[in-house]
Amino acid sequence: MRTPLALLVGCLLTVSASAQSTVGWQAYPAYTEVTAVASAPDGLWAASDAGIFFYDVETGELLTETAAGAIEGGSVGALAFDEARGVLWIGYADGVLERYDPEAREARPFHEITRANQYPARGVRRIVVSGDVLYVATDFGVVVFDAAAERVRNSYPRFADLEGGTGANDVLEAPLPDGSPGLWVATDGGLVRAPRDAGNLQAPSAWAREEAFEGPAYSLALFDGAVYVGGGPAGARDLYRRAAGGAYERQIFADDAMTSLAVGGEFLYVSARPFAYATRPGQSASRYEIAGASALSGVVIGPDGRPWVGDRVSGLLPLPPSPAPGNNPVTAEPVAPPGPLSTGILDLDVSDDGVVWAVTDRLEAATFASVNRLEDGTWTTYRTGDATLDIGRTSWISASVGPDGTFYAGSNGDGVTVFRDDDVTTYDETNSSLRPFPGGDPSYVVVRDVAVDDDDAAWVLNFSEFPLHRFDGESWQGFPYPSGSGIPPTAEAFRIAIDRLGQKWLALGSNGLGVWDTGADPLSAADDRATRFTGSSTTGTGLPDPDVRDVVVTPDGRVWLGTARGIASVFRPLDAFAADPSLAAPQWPLTADGTSYLLRDVAVNDLEVDPAGQIWVATSSGAYLVDAEGTGIVRTVNSDTSPLPSDGVLAVSVDPGTGRVYFVTDEGLFSAPGDATRARPGSETLTTVPSPYRPSSDASGVVVSGLSTAVSQVRVMTVAGDVVYAAEVRGGSFRWDGRDEGGALVPSGVYVVAAAGSDGSTMYGKVALIR
Repeated sequence: MRTPLALLVGCLLTVSASAQSTVGWQAYPAYTEVTAVASAPDGLWAASDAGIFFYDVETGELLTETAAGAIEGGSVGALAFDEARGVLWIGYADGVLERYDPEAREARPFHEITRANQYPARGVRRIVVSGDVLYVATDFGVVVFDAAAERVRNSYPRFADLEGGTGANDVLEAPLPDGSPGLWVATDGGLVRAPRDAGNLQAPSAWAREEAFEGPAYSLALFDGAVYVGGGPAGARDLYRRAAGGAYERQIFADDAMTSLAVGGEFLYVSARPFAYATRPGQSASRYEIAGASALSGVVIGPDGRPWVGDRVSGLLPLPPSPAPGNNPVTAEPVAPPGPLSTGILDLDVSDDGVVWAVTDRLEAATFASVNRLEDGTWTTYRTGDATLDIGRTSWISASVGPDGTFYAGSNGDGVTVFRDDDVTTYDETNSSLRPFPGGDPSYVVVRDVAVDDDDAAWVLNFSEFPLHRFDGESWQGFPYPSGSGIPPTAEAFRIAIDRLGQKWLALGSNGLGVWDTGADPLSAADDRATRFTGSSTTGTGLPDPDVRDVVVTPDGRVWLGTARGIASVFRPLDAFAADPSLAAPQWPLTADGTSYLLRDVAVNDLEVDPAGQIWVATSSGAYLVDAEGTGIVRTVNSDTSPLPSDGVLAVSVDPGTGRVYFVTDEGLFSAPGDATRARPGSETLTTVPSPYRPSSDASGVVVSGLSTAVSQVRVMTVAGDVVYAAEVRGGSFRWDGRDEGGALVPSGVYVVAAAGSDGSTMYGKVALIR
């Protein structure tokens, strides 16, 4: 009996699903989005979501580490370099504290803060190193961590008369007014202090609130013999100096949240969100106006003696160390490793030749959105508003690549931007049939998605009274919904897929599923017809939920749709306009044992078909690979089984040449090896990786690639010709786990792999297996 390949892989992955594997994974952080900075004796450290990097200020060398490698990954709130141990401490927004050893490139996470479940928020905001002690400022107070013993010593969640669990922003060891050693804490409720060596700092009574300081406190520094604090009430946020009598004196007179302070020589440097400042005794304050920086995240003094700021848009930036009083315009070359310009990726697609395209939203911190291209390991980025390009100004929301490599970026207001070879052209209401948003700004043109047909014509979804447009590379034509279709004239189509007959299947959001037949003459609306599937049921037939979010077509012609509560497929899409419409009604897939519905109740964000006809389902609870038959889950990817920092997957796409799978999350772009590759016509030999294969050290199996047809019959045989495994597979590759058809591991030896293509071709390869 032949065992379906999908069932074999499914059984294999079920065994190891509980263990997280990072083998072959890659992360692509937006290193320009620096959220925290730290200074080390030989350079600077900076963090962004899913990655950190080190910059050697003397040599210019850049080193990176990502969530697909050693570190935990996720939103980073704080960094601190520990010179005594030569390690970097990383604090995350979920409360994880991590010790990273740059020499060994090893990390160790500590979850004690995360487990403080009595507090709803447990993120790390600042880390201050003092000998063997780490003062960790968190969303609920201060945690004292022993860096030598690697354990929590104490925690201070209550200060004076402040509410318990008040968030702490910074910690400073500095003398108290009586000259004794003190501990100062900047909190959301103001500034507090206590004797550093007091016996019980957990007691609120051990702390005194600085009543002369009003409003929240964000940052602290000891400078020129006085305590400086950034913060203050609304309308008077500033840098304040504590005078000898206990009064707090404004220093800069700028209503900015001074969130980070650093002492360098005779200056105190300050970072606020839009500007950086410097002040010194006896001189008016200086303000740095930094070109291209709009969301500063911190300031440190580098080993070169210069102040450096982190920016959530541009990366690391050096500042002149001795600014003049008043405004100081600064134009500096940002420092950041290559990567996408933003973590806020909304959609991506991969071309047949492996070029990755990703589009980003306009984030709060940024003044631009971006299109990002990854080709042969090199990133190229395009920003909205680039005066040198015919490019959009608003956020891009969809990514679509045609068979010839042409890329279409749909936007939320500026039509569609087309990247063809070296040409970039934006089409909107001025130069195409695209129309503006109904009843809105006459220049606001929304394009939700693009699909390319067998004639290389692009079909474009436009939120207007003409929702579908055809673009052949030269001319445009728009079409209204056909009359009598049942589709509301104002319904917005979010996704489009084209079946074998050229019918356009539309994900209509809350308006259900639509199908549009553009007829024998695609340039004429006279022979167009359309219909709609609406409502939902609990019987396994019809839509799992009225909210249809995506639609795809598999190589065998089936239409798959993803909804807010599960998936379904149309087995007979060519009967969409038959006399009996139930022939094309969506069917909910059943599990292999027929007892339940597959992925029932998952909220689907995106669908993608791999070269083997399997369907990737991106959801709020992870990504699932459904076998080509639609009866089982081949693979599950989430934060427990992979380096993904969270379970929410916004989009997924597959490189058909290599099988690599790309995942978009709230915290950036990741990729993992995949098994399915496209067939390679003309291929004469099969490639096996790894060979030799050792099942004891790698239970995932050996990947056999190089199949030349879309469907192949494969056999694994001993050198004597005895068949140990046989299957029918789709696509250009498959995985064998070293077991026979009875599930037992085969003996050590050399095995021949033979594949018969649907065109009569035969290919061979071999693999050595060592038990």
